[in-house]
Amino acid sequence: YAFIYCDRLGSVTLPDTLKSIGLWAFYSCDLLQSVTIPEGITAIHEGAFGSCVSLETVSFPSTLTTIGDSAFSYCVNLRQLRLPEGLNYIGSNGFSGCSGLAEIQIPDSVTGMGVWAFGKCTGLKTVTVGTGMEELPERMFSGCTALTSVKLTDQVTVIGEWCFAECESLEHIDLPQNLQTIGSRGFLKCKKLKNLLIPESVTHIGISAFSSCEGLTQIVIPEGVAYLSPGLFSWCANLEYVVLPHGIEGIRFCTFQHCTKLREIHIPDSVTYIENHAFLDCDSLVQVVIPEGVTSLGVAAFEDCKNLVSVILPESLIEISGDAFYGCKKLWHVMYKGTEAQWNEITIHGGNTRLKNAARHYECTGQELEHKFIVEPTCTEKGTLNVICTLCRERCYNIPVAPLGHQFVNGVCQCCQEVDLQVLDVNSDGVLNARDARTLLTLIAEEGTTSELGGSKGDVNGDGRINTRDVRALLVLIAQQE
Repeated sequence: YAFIYCDRLGSVTLPDTLKSIGLWAFYSCDLLQSVTIPEGITAIHEGAFGSCVSLETVSFPSTLTTIGDSAFSYCVNLRQLRLPEGLNYIGSNGFSGCSGLAEIQIPDSVTGMGVWAFGKCTGLKTVTVGTGMEELPERMFSGCTALTSVKLTDQVTVIGEWCFAECESLEHIDLPQNLQTIGSRGFLKCKKLKNLLIPESVTHIGISAFSSCEGLTQIVIPEGVAYLSPGLFSWCANLEYVVLPHGIEGIRFCTFQHCTKLREIHIPDSVTYIENHAFLDCDSLVQVVIPEGVTSLGVAAFEDCKNLVSVILPESLIEISGDAFYGCKKLWHVMYKGTEAQWNEITIHGGNTRLKNAARHYECTGQELEHKFIVEPTCTEKGTLNVICTLCRERCYNIPVAPLGHQFVNGVCQCCQEVDLQVLDVNSDGVLNARDARTLLTLIAEEGTTSELGGSKGDVNGDGRINTRDVRALLVLIAQQE
């Protein structure tokens, strides 16, 4: 506590004889701008430079092995951080709230960190984690809202709880090939995250791990995952396609809640239960097949699936809980694999009027419905799907299908050939022409190649870098347009 709250201390010279810097030694020294820590020091203890709001640069010695809890937390003007090779441990909140940091490289020598080590570093854009880290701790980068690039080594086996939660700018991350565990809420509210490939080595994914990842459109869960945690993909509003592993026993509560673009789901034959709110508000589901072996459907399991028109139910079903199909206004057909007598033995709780009033067909195989497009959906226009029950063809109805959306590759939609002006119109004049290529060349000349602009103007080939290859690709597209 030697200089705690010395808010007029502007500089400090530390003697070469020091071996460590004590608890809260310079905490909240508001005018301190630069610190050189001499060789010989091995530890910077808890809170030593915490809340030094003017601190811009720190020079660390090669002898340093430990940075304690909150040692540099909320040093909001700290701009550069060069951690020494030889550093072993960074404590909880070690650099949390350092909003001025833009880049961090964690040395290979670091083998452990506490929770929130770099949490709420809101200016942080690029992170490289060294080979010494096998487990990323809880909330390690939580709330790093500007983070766009993360490089992990294959030594990482665990991504801790809330590790990348609320990293709202993170679009892509290459998960380590030896990864085993993704902790609860590990990627919660990573709103731009998309095209995520989960390695086959993963065996556990925690509660709400990908909840509110609005950029996810498809996901494949590895076969080694035996358990779908609650809320796993809840509020993934653009998720359209999911592949589930064959060995899971059930669909837990809220797993796909509010996945409003989920069009189809193949529920594995190993599933025996579907819990409360599992598919609540999945507006785009048209047909659901519940596999043989399922004995119960939870409360509001399919509530407000507004476009659900048919459901195939197994002979094994014993109970349908309250509101399981409440608000399913287009549910016209129930295909039941058992007999009428068996159907009458099922306990159906309240809030399932639409289910009870639907046309029921007994001893069905699940192949009785035909789906044909009357109008194919395009990138921008809705389509119309015609559904026919082959058992009672007089019940024939149409379902509107949402536009597919543009599928841009190298700046051009693969379906309709429309160009993506958000990327290609470099000079923002609303027109794609040679002036955009000249502007891009000028940008490269002035700023050099950048690896932080993936998906932004000028990244024509979508590789995350802006360079002369993008200029060539842009010129080719301009020639094709003309």
